[in-house]
Amino acid sequence: MKYTIEGFNQRNAIALGLNSEDLVLLRWFVDFKNTSDMKKKYIKQVNDMGYWISYSYLIEELPILFSIHPQYSIQNYDELPGKEKFELNKKYIKACKQKIKRIMSGNLAKVLLRNKSTERDDKGKVKSEIYVHINPAVFKLLISDDIAGVQKCTTDTVVQKCTTDTVVQKCTIYPS
Repeated sequence: MKYTIEGFNQRNAIALGLNSEDLVLLRWFVDFKNTSDMKKKYIKQVNDMGYWISYSYLIEELPILFSIHPQYSIQNYDELPGKEKFELNKKYIKACKQKIKRIMSGNLAKVLLRNKSTERDDKGKVKSEIYVHINPAVFKLLISDDIAGVQKCTTDTVVQKCTTDTVVQKCTIYPS
């Protein structure tokens, strides 16, 4: 078995219920958060920096996570009239944003925590933004060798019942 995927401990990721899409998005976030391009805000409640993720930018950056409808090849898409392309693009962006929300609120929510920031702009309008920050304890498990913190298993069988900090699940144990 390959030890790491996207630089994260594969066994610990599986134990946390993360899949390859979660790890691709997490790697993008970890790499991108330290650039000057990402909007940052200090979150007092957690004493950490929060980062605002533009869904549109994420879709551009990670096209591998988002595919067009199978009935449309690039050639078919190019042959569509302008209005149909526009409508298809609108539906595509909406579907991609829904997928991002689904990924971010799934098991990845154990690693990437969200805080809502509500402020008034200079015109008095209320503006809400979600800032994401890393859960340091869970992230440490993903970059470590220690599986004991994630799984507390009691038998040596091939498939055994294992517990994590949040759920009880069936885990396949691979011989090392």
